[in-house]
Amino acid sequence: MIFVTVGTQFPFPRLIRMVDLWAGDHPEHECFAQIGSEGDPPVNMAWSRSLDAEEVRDRTKRANCVVSHAGMGTVLSCRDLGIPLVVVPRLLALGEHRSDHQEATARALTGFQGLYLLGEDADLDGLLAQALSGPRGQETG
Repeated sequence: MIFVTVGTQFPFPRLIRMVDLWAGDHPEHECFAQIGSEGDPPVNMAWSRSLDAEEVRDRTKRANCVVSHAGMGTVLSCRDLGIPLVVVPRLLALGEHRSDHQEATARALTGFQGLYLLGEDADLDGLLAQALSGPRGQETG
């Protein structure tokens, strides 16, 4: 299962649309998204606007891969559990956040085993293929 989460502070419609399109092209993969309080719901994957912390942790534990914004809570949870993580930073230029700190965070994490950054020169399909077939991160918790 691929678990998609936008966190609790801001909606992230670009991320949800991106993964929803991917899910439509890859029906062999079960996907579930926590989509936040705003934006159109996805059509190709199950979803919920919000999840409590226990359900987020449970879905993360059961996931083969997580796709998320560059929120440190998600990054640390995936690292602790050894779950591959595809990071899509929110961008200031697109009005997705108040600063570009997520982009800086994601760049700083580049190279960590099990973490895949969706940057300008990467594509979601390729990163998900790597994340789903590559080694899981090492559990630390």
